[in-house]
Amino acid sequence: AKVEKDLDEYKKLAEKIKDQIFNFAVNVSEAGKLFGSVTADDIADKIKIDKKFVVSSPLKKLGDYKVKIKFPHGINSEVLVKIEAEKKTKDKKKK
Repeated sequence: AKVEKDLDEYKKLAEKIKDQIFNFAVNVSEAGKLFGSVTADDIADKIKIDKKFVVSSPLKKLGDYKVKIKFPHGINSEVLVKIEAEKKTKDKKKK
């Protein structure tokens, strides 16, 4: 009975996140190179799932990526991860 309950929950979650877009605003150099990367941990945190379900190597470039999500019992899903440059804001404080 527990397996069936888990199976149902994973199916619902897989359906819920399927084809959703998750945006990451990252810090980039003047040349557009990322400082660091977007990891499976980052993606899992944003989706609110365990990182062991996220099938992704660290993403180190700006752009759109399809990332596979593999749940137990052969249930798979896919999300779109968009990595964009963080908007730089100029401080315009006048005294």
